Amino acid sequence: MTLINLEQGISIHFNYGDAYFASFEDFENEISDIQFLNGVRPNDETIHKLIIDAWNFMSLQERIEDGFGLDDLNDDIYD
Repeated sequence: MTLINLEQGISIHFNYGDAYFASFEDFENEISDIQFLNGVRPNDETIHKLIIDAWNFMSLQERIEDGFGLDDLNDDIYD
């Protein structure tokens, strides 16, 4: 799976099967492959936030696949 953030010029690629049972630390340090689309590396804080966004996306995707949906979640998770 690849997630792309055009604003920051970053793509984060990861194998969904490997990430499914991984801890966040493993996801961040070993599983996610970050590419800088425009050749410019953002600061570490921005990169960390984008990895958190990718992790959260994966969690939401898992809820949907398991049939729970998103209706019971607070709207502030999208901010």
